[in-house]
Amino acid sequence: MEQTLLDGATGPVTILRPCAIHGPFSKHAREWWILKRLLDGRESIPLAYEGKSQFQTTSTQSIAEVVALAVEKSIIGIINTVDGDSPTTEAIARMIMEIAGRKSEIVGLPPEPYPPKVGMSPWSVQRPVVCSSRLSTGLTYRETAPAAVDWLLENVTNDNWKEQLPQLAAYPWDQFDYHSEDERLCALD
Repeated sequence: MEQTLLDGATGPVTILRPCAIHGPFSKHAREWWILKRLLDGRESIPLAYEGKSQFQTTSTQSIAEVVALAVEKSIIGIINTVDGDSPTTEAIARMIMEIAGRKSEIVGLPPEPYPPKVGMSPWSVQRPVVCSSRLSTGLTYRETAPAAVDWLLENVTNDNWKEQLPQLAAYPWDQFDYHSEDERLCALD
């Protein structure tokens, strides 16, 4: 699709390739996977693959700044647009806890074939998905995540999360199957 666009372009084209996008107003706010558990008072949050999954993130702020840089420098072509870091799922969970001012125990579950039955967060992958970019703002997840988390805290509730976050709600598994989580966590004891 990108090549077709580039081949048929009659003027300069810049294509941005963002990764797991996060920011206010997202319809796919992955942070809700952790935040809802914190708001629901979950004492433990299980994470697949020992919480070591890395799935590259991109803030809406980074995207906006890369667009401005690309325009300013007349950069054409394809640009990966990424945050300046690629934190693990465990690190993301801890940052969300810090931003929200809530705590829970993080329990890294042993690796199992994809897809894992418990602890499958929106960032869970067996192998790291980390991208580089020739045009990066250097903004990190820690620097940009507060805007997303604060927006979620102000606008999303247990009653409206599926309407507010339809892309997240469309996942083909129950993201908040606390019964299975409790069973798995008890089996670890």
